Order: sequence, then C-alpha cells, then structure tokens
Amino acid sequence: MAQLTAVLDIGSSKVICMIAGMDNRDGLTVRGAGVKEYQGYENGKLTDPASLQEAIFDAVALAAAAAPAHPGPAIWCSSPG
Repeated sequence: MAQLTAVLDIGSSKVICMIAGMDNRDGLTVRGAGVKEYQGYENGKLTDPASLQEAIFDAVALAAAAAPAHPGPAIWCSSPG
C-alpha cells in the first residue's frame, strides 16, 4: 500500500481532515475523511479555543478510523486570511 498523507483544513466554523494515497492511475484516492463543526470566530476572534481543539482531534480520529492505515509524517501549511 502506498504511503498515506493527511490534509487538515481548519475553516471558520468546521475542521475537515482527509487521508489520501496515490492510486495506480497517477492520482489520489481519499481513504478516510472526517468533518467536525466548532464554535468558530466572532468579530475576528476565536470564540472557544477548546472547541477548536476538540474539533481537530475529532476530525482526525474520524478520518483515521475510516482509513486502512495511518498517514505518514505531518507537514504544516498555513495561509493567512
């Protein structure tokens, strides 16, 4: 099985985690996904940091439970805005 990679998208009201791996056609196949809502932002400030932390853990756990194996090393990417 090819190495799996996890992608984490932290949005303004929900967290999405996808675990994917290369397929035989030079493309990616999603092997697991998890989505979890959280309190979000109000007036540009994080409303409840604990709910964001819980949403990250839950989204990753849901994706990992659906994937056939755990992803490889993590890479952090961030975008302002």
